[in-house]
Amino acid sequence: MTRWLLVLVPCLLILAYWPLWQAGFVYEDRRWLASSTTWPGWVVSRPLMRWSWFWQQHHTPSPQAFHGVNLGLHAVSAGLTGALGRRLGLSVLAAWLLTALYAVHPLPVESVAYAANRPELFAVIGVVGVITAGPVMA
Repeated sequence: MTRWLLVLVPCLLILAYWPLWQAGFVYEDRRWLASSTTWPGWVVSRPLMRWSWFWQQHHTPSPQAFHGVNLGLHAVSAGLTGALGRRLGLSVLAAWLLTALYAVHPLPVESVAYAANRPELFAVIGVVGVITAGPVMA
């Protein structure tokens, strides 16, 4: 039963975010990305985010590549959400439904669509990852 869910959930995610592939940079993306073009000036402020932008600007600077990385980070956070649900006692099917719901829910669209909102995706992965990996409190 879970084999078809391994295909269905990523397909739902791709379908839900399909319009993103035609989008360019939005609003403050250019300003934030421009501030991350030089190496030593940004080490103190949000280093993981700025390093990821710095690296991506020098290797794959297209808006679609930035959207793709953000979508990948969102997929990781959706998977971690399902793993957390499973750890909290949900059945396999309920955990997959939780993953699918989080993956296609409209709330995180802004974080995925804006390159400047990548820190929110890192934060979700960090918090949900730590909670999932931590001890279960009874």
